[in-house]
Amino acid sequence: MTFTPEEVAVIERFRKYQRQWRFLRWGLLLAGVLCAVVLVHVAYWMFLLVSRVSPSAPPTALDAWLLAQLHPQMILLIAIATWFIIRTLLQWRTGDPVVALLIRLTDDARAKKP
Repeated sequence: MTFTPEEVAVIERFRKYQRQWRFLRWGLLLAGVLCAVVLVHVAYWMFLLVSRVSPSAPPTALDAWLLAQLHPQMILLIAIATWFIIRTLLQWRTGDPVVALLIRLTDDARAKKP
């Protein structure tokens, strides 16, 4: 099996990615935990904002604006934190399994080459 120079460059880039994965996984896990911490902080401020509203003191325009700003941020932080943590935990050992298989197959093809 022969590879074109472009294919060799792509395979080498995949190898580099696989070597970097052992450090990148810790960064992604840390980013997910950091997003979760920020989410708790935003949720705390949102709780304080909502608990301040009572029947005798209706919400002001500023309260409504702050809720409108904080709610989408919370949803986005939930999505980002979940994606970082789940992706890292699912691919903890091997990184991307498709890339690992591709590298293994190309190594075997090169080894069998006469």
